[in-house]
Amino acid sequence: MKDLLGNPLVIKQLREEMRSRKIFFLVPVYIAILSAIALVAVGSSTSATFNPVTLSSNAKLTLFSFVVAVSILLGLIALILGAASFTTEKERNTYELLELTPLSYVQLVLGKFLHSLIIIGLILFSSLPVFSTLFFMGGLTYLDLVLPLLYLILFFAVVILAAICISIGSNRTIIGIILSLLVGFVSYISLAILGSSAYREPADVGYAVLSPWLVIWRQIFAPVPLKILGANIPVWIVYCALYILIGWLFVAWGHNALDTRKLQRNPRARILGLILINLYAATAILCLNSYRPFTPKHVEDLYQLLFAALMVTVPFFVMGVFTEQDEKRFRQKPLRQTFHFGNLFLNHPATGPFYLMVLLTTISLNVVLCTAVPAKVVFGALFILILWVFPWLLFFIAMRLAGIQARGILVSYILGILLVILASAFYHSGKSTSSIFDYFLITPILTSIYIASHATFLVVRLRVSQRLRQTG
Repeated sequence: MKDLLGNPLVIKQLREEMRSRKIFFLVPVYIAILSAIALVAVGSSTSATFNPVTLSSNAKLTLFSFVVAVSILLGLIALILGAASFTTEKERNTYELLELTPLSYVQLVLGKFLHSLIIIGLILFSSLPVFSTLFFMGGLTYLDLVLPLLYLILFFAVVILAAICISIGSNRTIIGIILSLLVGFVSYISLAILGSSAYREPADVGYAVLSPWLVIWRQIFAPVPLKILGANIPVWIVYCALYILIGWLFVAWGHNALDTRKLQRNPRARILGLILINLYAATAILCLNSYRPFTPKHVEDLYQLLFAALMVTVPFFVMGVFTEQDEKRFRQKPLRQTFHFGNLFLNHPATGPFYLMVLLTTISLNVVLCTAVPAKVVFGALFILILWVFPWLLFFIAMRLAGIQARGILVSYILGILLVILASAFYHSGKSTSSIFDYFLITPILTSIYIASHATFLVVRLRVSQRLRQTG
């Protein structure tokens, strides 16, 4: 901890922050909004005068409304602080100076992270006098106030690290902020939907354990534990464990993104990602299975959700930077480099699709081991996912061989997906479909994708081979 707080980057950032007027503008506005919520809560009393007995029944609900307001307000501030962390250095042309310092990549990420977290902590601490007014309403304990704030701090820490990762990949502050706000908006909506679903159905708590509002609601109102293999596990334990893993994962991602020359191959990001996703999947499946048996219908729903996630995230598994040696090997033997097991857990963009397949396989093993669903059903659904991934893998290899960079790969994939959606909509016009598999994985369109991917790969491979022979 001494080394972290003694990080010179943290000291430098805090000095600059205290000299600016930003913090002196944010705190009064933040306190004013919370004070308005407190006034509304007191004014909503049916009593003609201030009556603590009447207000005590609304104290916990008011505390939860405070928590929601704080998570949104400080979440926005955390996203902006994190998104501007490295982009401002690039715009000021001081980023190269950071690389010349003796600080490691992890120390650079942690320095920016601690600066933003300290600012968020100070703003949150300044709101304690407003929170303390809830004790006049009665019906609250100190744990009801302290524990939700600790859960929020852990949530804000992960939000900051996620925004820092976006900042590392952005060249301009406005672009980093827009992307961070977009990702934050989608994440907040997803967590809210998961939390509301688990509030109605306790069997879904395992899926929604990442929602801070659900965990805080359980802490304040109904401390219902997770049911896993007949044992009751407090929700906050799994929540904290998952968020610590997510934070560690973002630090590893930040290290990999800063190391543009790939001098230090870091396997922690992919290993942590594999552990995190499988731990989350096992928790959700075991909790659901404790309330009602996990059926083939649940398997179909799970893999439809995975398929929808794949459609959005597949191109990001091939993003990254090749070194000259990596590119030379990839051009000579692209398929072998793509399925190179020795580089599977390293920060190697060529093996990204192979890592994705391993990730899907481990999730399927989780389903088989945690439920009584036949393995044939589970791996049949896995085959459908790999059937979708493989042709896009060939497209990505061909684009890499052709020299197309990450931005071009992403744009090409988006255009390809839009074309598939239009073709599927045209094919299903006037027809009804029962699942997302039936909508996208229809034989004519899937056959066309396979033919196009194989043809593209063969043509590009032949041209690259001819170029290599001419230059060799």
